[in-house]
Amino acid sequence: MKSFATPPRRAAKFLPLAAGLAILALTAGCSGIRLDTLLRPNENDWQLAGGSERRLNFTPVPVTPPLTAEWEYDASAGFGPSAMAGKDSVLFIGTLQGELQAVSLAKGDRLGWISLGSAIPGAPIVDGNNVIVVTSDERDNVISCDLRTGKKNWVRSAGPTDNAPLRSGELIIVTTATGDVTAFDKDLGDERWRFHAGRAIHGAPAGDGERIYFGCDDGRLRALDRFGKLLWTSPGAGPFLAGPVVEDSLVIAGSFDRHVYAFDARTGKLVWKTRVPAVPYGSVAVAGNRAVIGTSGEEVVCFDTHTGSILWSFHTGGVVTAAPLITGTIVYAPCLDKRLYAIDLGSGALLWKLEYPSRLRTTPVPWGRDLLVPTEERVVYYMKGSK
Repeated sequence: MKSFATPPRRAAKFLPLAAGLAILALTAGCSGIRLDTLLRPNENDWQLAGGSERRLNFTPVPVTPPLTAEWEYDASAGFGPSAMAGKDSVLFIGTLQGELQAVSLAKGDRLGWISLGSAIPGAPIVDGNNVIVVTSDERDNVISCDLRTGKKNWVRSAGPTDNAPLRSGELIIVTTATGDVTAFDKDLGDERWRFHAGRAIHGAPAGDGERIYFGCDDGRLRALDRFGKLLWTSPGAGPFLAGPVVEDSLVIAGSFDRHVYAFDARTGKLVWKTRVPAVPYGSVAVAGNRAVIGTSGEEVVCFDTHTGSILWSFHTGGVVTAAPLITGTIVYAPCLDKRLYAIDLGSGALLWKLEYPSRLRTTPVPWGRDLLVPTEERVVYYMKGSK
């Protein structure tokens, strides 16, 4: 099913002032994005990659197909595996060109932007009226901006990273390709601790309020306590290209060795491992006792989180490199065949699909009963769900 029968309006690159926001001249600070009013909590808020500290890529609110395009926004640059976070009525987008952009969720208008100099590989964190973003630079690459004043709260160095930061309580956790895990105070930017794992970390870290979890190139998952002390190292597996998710007492992650692993969150003991048909490049999405993951074999695989048993497998038309998103009992899988697939979580049956002008390699973000879909051609589509 291919459509955009009536092309949605594409937002212009520079637009008049929007209500509640003022666009100032770009400076060395964050003044390209400045709020005149405070961001308030909204039930639709999606304030970091994965939607929560546990990175479940899940919302209980269903986005019901068929979806129709309400508006589209040209970001002028590409996106990493995760790229967007939203609060109140504002969407924040990080691009591989190094721009942090603010967009009106109501109309798709650009509200402001700042250039941070190098690629933003993962979604920013929206914390109150601050936004925290990490770039791929080696130095001065963790930046907190005050959206009320347009000034930087603080800038710190973590080392080169290619994933999204994590907020865990009062800490901002950043992992790097040089094997460091660094915790910064979210308000002051003070470095609380730094742990050196010794191997590259490519996937975004996850947490459960007590521990921080991450996977390394050496095929081992590790857990740290909130003070940076190593609690456990898992048994060996293949390299972990994507970050783990935390569901109940399990830490679940896909590995380059074509297995999905579940470890006990407290001890690191292997609970189960399940072989999937091909390499899983993205993270898992989890809803209750069901988890889904995409593979390089053009499949979306669903398994039981308690046992690891495969429940169903759905064949797409291309490689799935990003994490799927689960809304209610509907799985949305972005695919390199340019299609977004809606799959029934219970049965694995196809509910709906839509072809876009370019490939999909970034996880969509829910906004209530609607969906934000970023594409490789640098455009974000706001898709309205059916009532």
